[in-house]
Amino acid sequence: MASPAALRAIRINHRYEQGPLWRVPLTLSWEAPRSIALTGPNGSGKSTLLTIIAGLLRPTDGEVGFSLAGKAVSPAAWRRYVSALSPHLLPPAELTIQDLLWSYGHFRGLRLSETLLAEIQLGHRTAAPLSRLSSGQRQRLLLALTLAQNTPILLLDEPTAFLDEKWKTFFHQRIQERIQQNSTLFICATNDPDEAALFPETLYLGSHAA
Repeated sequence: MASPAALRAIRINHRYEQGPLWRVPLTLSWEAPRSIALTGPNGSGKSTLLTIIAGLLRPTDGEVGFSLAGKAVSPAAWRRYVSALSPHLLPPAELTIQDLLWSYGHFRGLRLSETLLAEIQLGHRTAAPLSRLSSGQRQRLLLALTLAQNTPILLLDEPTAFLDEKWKTFFHQRIQERIQQNSTLFICATNDPDEAALFPETLYLGSHAA
């Protein structure tokens, strides 16, 4: 049976003003189900690679292709099947929690349960705009929304960076549950060794850094 989601990248690199991001171009062939942690120092290209994988950025060098159910698709078609959490993809701060829940329900068919809202201690704040939430509260909400989506591609960029130890433990358990479901192409960029250890595979980008 054809994999529901697969990507192949051949000798990709991305160039900024200071030159190529990776000293050694990347060649990847990943398909669901697979769970991988991207690790490496700041500046090693973890976020850039996630953005390429999400179909939001075309690498300046090399080729990247996407397929769903064995058929090649455009980056735009691929993006419809991606759930992603990134500090570079934040919703407008003037939206309320209720607004955000409505948009996820309308565009993604997602209904976040009242139980989960209570678990992340935001059930009483649904009328609050995102600008009135702490960084930790926003991260809890966005991470819960991302993990709750039933898409074949799941991408997380430093998902617990703004959380204290209590909430890191809570969401590490949720991440582990998603990994154990073994149904997605699940890729997480992280500097947290405990978080990386949740994943059965690791790609260390430090060895590729220019």
